[in-house]
Amino acid sequence: MNFTDALTRHAHSQADRAALVRGHDRASYAELDAMIDAAAAHLVRHEVAPGDVVAVSMRAAPLKLVLFLALARLGAVSVSVLPQAEPAARAELAARFGARLLLATRREDALEGVALVLADSSWLQGAAGARRASGALEAPWHISLSSGTTGQQKGVHWTHAATLAYLRSRAALAPMGPGTRLLAFRGLDTSMGLRPCVNQLVAGGTIVFARSLALGAFFEAVDAHDVTHAVAAPGLLRVLVAAARGGPAPRFPSLVSLAVGGGTLAPELVAQVRELLTPNLYNQYGASEVGLLALATPELLARAPESSGMLVPWVEAQAVDEEGRELPAGASGTLRFRGAGFPERFVGDPQASASVFRDGWFYPGDVGRVAGDGLLHVEGRVDDLVNLGGLKVHPEEVERALERHASVAEAAAFGVRRDGRERLYAAVVSRGAFDEQDLIAHCRSVIGRRAPARIFRVRDLPRNAAGKVLRRELAARVHSDAR
Repeated sequence: MNFTDALTRHAHSQADRAALVRGHDRASYAELDAMIDAAAAHLVRHEVAPGDVVAVSMRAAPLKLVLFLALARLGAVSVSVLPQAEPAARAELAARFGARLLLATRREDALEGVALVLADSSWLQGAAGARRASGALEAPWHISLSSGTTGQQKGVHWTHAATLAYLRSRAALAPMGPGTRLLAFRGLDTSMGLRPCVNQLVAGGTIVFARSLALGAFFEAVDAHDVTHAVAAPGLLRVLVAAARGGPAPRFPSLVSLAVGGGTLAPELVAQVRELLTPNLYNQYGASEVGLLALATPELLARAPESSGMLVPWVEAQAVDEEGRELPAGASGTLRFRGAGFPERFVGDPQASASVFRDGWFYPGDVGRVAGDGLLHVEGRVDDLVNLGGLKVHPEEVERALERHASVAEAAAFGVRRDGRERLYAAVVSRGAFDEQDLIAHCRSVIGRRAPARIFRVRDLPRNAAGKVLRRELAARVHSDAR
C-alpha cells in the first residue's frame, strides 16, 4: 500500500477527469494510472526494487512527475539532481544518498559512478498492471532536499504516510481536488514544486503544466485553463506585478489561491499583488524538511502584511535564547518547531542532524518571534545576521526599507568582512536611474544606523531552485567592486 493507490481509485471512480494538462494535450486519471504502470514496468526491467534510491535529472516536467510516481508505486525512493548544477556537485549528491541509477533524457547528464538510464515519452505507453510495493506506509518514497543557501544540500525522507497526512491537514486551509486546477510552473525539483502536485493528484484535481518557464507561459496557462491554484516565489510575484501594470485588474480572476513561499513579503508588494493580480494571496512559511509551518490568509495579510502567518494547527513553535530557554510570547529569538510526523534526522548526515533536529524540535535556522495567539514573525536567518560592532542587523529589514523606494524593484542585503570588520552591503535591481547615495540616505531615514554602507546595482539577484536569494554568491559577485 502507498499513496499512489489513491490515483488508481481515481482511475476507477473518475476515469475521464483530467489529471494532467499541457497546452492541447490532456491525460485523464485512467490514462495517468496506465502511464505510471507503464513507466514502472520499464523500471522493473532495469531491476529497480523496493528501497532502491534512484536519482532523477531532467527538465521534462510531465515525464518527470510520472517517473516520480512510478518509483513510488514500486516502493523505490527518488531524489532530484538538478541537470544545470555543476557535475561534481551532482555526482556528490547522488553518491551521498546511495543512488544506484540515474534517470535522464540526455546522455550528457550522466554521472560518474551511477548507471545512466535514458527515459523518454515511450516509457508512458504499453504495459499495465505493474508490480506494486506492499511495504508499510512509513516507508520513504522521496528524498526532499534543503535549499542549499547555506552550503551543501541536505535531505530528509518523505514517507507515504506523511504525504497522506499532510494532504489531510492541509485540506482545511486551502482545499484542492476535483474542480480545481493547479499550475505547475516552478518545476519539480523542490518541495514547493513537487509537494503541491502530489497533493493535487491524491485529492483528485488537475495539474496544468506551463509550456515553458517564460513569463508569457504563466499568463497563457492561467488564461487558457482557468487555473484556480498557483504557487510562486517572491521574485516571480514582482515580475508578474510589473507585467500586469496597465492591464485589467485583477489580472487573474480565476485564481482562488496564489500561494507564495520563500520569505516575508514587503507590504507594498502584498498591496500590489492584491490589486493587480488577485486578492486571493496566501503567504506560506515552511521548510523543505517538514513542510508548512505557518500560513497567512488573504484576510490576515490585509491586517498584518508583514507577518509570516498563523501557525498551522498541527505545529507548535517557540522562540528560544542562546541557551535553548523558551522566551516570553512576542520576544525575538531562535525559532524552533515540532509536530506529529516531523522527520528526526537528515539522510546520511549525522552532524547536520544533531544541529537541526534536537530534543524533539526542528531548528530551521531562522530568527523571529511568536505571539500568544500563534501569529508568527520571521525576522531573518541566523547565519545572515550582520554584526556591526554590536549592532545586529537582519538583512530582511534593510531589504524592506530599500524596496519602499520608487526606483528599487527588489533588493538583497548581506554582510562582507573587510579589514577585520563586518560591513553591511546591499544590491538592488533598479527600475530606472540608480543613485547609490540617494538610496543610502533613504535607508537611513527609515532604519537609521542599520542602513548599508554600500549599495550596488545588479541586473538580477542570484536565486536557487526554491527562489531564495543566494547571499553568499551575491557577496562574492560584488566583493571586487567594493575594494
